[in-house]
Amino acid sequence: ALAGGAACSRLLLHVRTLFSSRRGARPLDHHDRNREGAQHVECLPMGPRGYPTAFQPGARRLEGGGRPSYIVMPMLVAALRLVAQQLTTRRIAARLGEMTSLVAAQAAALGFEVPPRHAPGIVGLRTGAGMPPAAELVRRLAALKPRPVLVSERLGVIRVSPHLYNTPDDLRCLLDGLREVVRPASRL
Repeated sequence: ALAGGAACSRLLLHVRTLFSSRRGARPLDHHDRNREGAQHVECLPMGPRGYPTAFQPGARRLEGGGRPSYIVMPMLVAALRLVAQQLTTRRIAARLGEMTSLVAAQAAALGFEVPPRHAPGIVGLRTGAGMPPAAELVRRLAALKPRPVLVSERLGVIRVSPHLYNTPDDLRCLLDGLREVVRPASRL
């Protein structure tokens, strides 16, 4: 299924046939494009009882309400080819794992609690004893000048999820920022 409401916001999702055909596979997004009959017309006709309420069969019921973007789709295909044929998920996971392992080791040295194992592309940093709450540290990181550090807080943990476009300088900026916000007295 191709989901996403905005022309430049698309998500690819693989849905098992069994799941998508069950009654329990109800979409989060309720709109005219995932209703029964929408696959045959541009605009759903209104009947005596209003617009159709039944969803399309299969994964189409889970699609977002946006219209296809004929400019974005070729870019999406090119990106998928790049990932599948050149970068490969194994190489991507290895690179992201290098970055998150570095962040995990350095954050642990600063006093953060870091899980012994984590996914290659994401690591959670729980604040250690005497540290401000994660939400406060995230706010401080975002306010750093001249270069703010953008991470998020989830359930009291700082969520760090680097991407392939992040550079060694970006990681250095994150780690320097963590040092600064955890030990603000060291700036004096």
